[in-house]
Amino acid sequence: MLDMLAIQGLGVQVSLDGLEKRHNAIRGVPWAFASVEHFVREAVRRGARVACAMALIDQSSGEAEATCALARSWGVSSFRLASVLSEGRAVGLEGEHPWRPSSVRRLLRSLQEKFETEDFSVVLADEEAVPNAEALAYGCGTGERLWYVEPDFSVRPCPLLPETIGNLSRQTIETVRQNGARKMRAIADPSPERCGGCDRVDECKGCRAVGWATAHGEKSGRCLWWGTCFKSLDAEG
Repeated sequence: MLDMLAIQGLGVQVSLDGLEKRHNAIRGVPWAFASVEHFVREAVRRGARVACAMALIDQSSGEAEATCALARSWGVSSFRLASVLSEGRAVGLEGEHPWRPSSVRRLLRSLQEKFETEDFSVVLADEEAVPNAEALAYGCGTGERLWYVEPDFSVRPCPLLPETIGNLSRQTIETVRQNGARKMRAIADPSPERCGGCDRVDECKGCRAVGWATAHGEKSGRCLWWGTCFKSLDAEG
């Protein structure tokens, strides 16, 4: 798979949520950090473009800085900061961790000043795949420029979306890419125009993953976007 990525000029994102002790604790297994380091070094050696993404939970800014420095030393092309949604294993974290949007932005600027070079960038996790602000208005590239690959090689368009768009052990990269593009283009993003007077539209607009998480929360019964847009995936099959 790494050789395929290198040949196609594609990249892979790997989670690195802190230094060894922290990453192992977050991932729940004692070998998680060693596995990440081995994979990243091997991918870089084979010529694949690699990004490390750090999910900001309760780590200090100092640990974030040390993690960024470590990722750069491994030869990755970028370090991405990812905010955590209250979904999946992160349910209940909301309100308990210090990383609000303003804090993330301050950390981003600090890391950029200290670590960015011509060959290494520091970005927000959902922005790097988007070439410009105009493109950002049409989504982050979920299902087309961005994939989440499971250990069994099944592919989802985003870690927070349940929909599977293919499997790299049975299909080519191009087939999976086409399937993801077809499905994701069939879905309009949450927006004030589609969501009416919902009081959570500012959280959801422009992101299908946040919209999906909101639709499956306590207010799912009145989510206009879920009922009119995202359910089209069921019909797609």
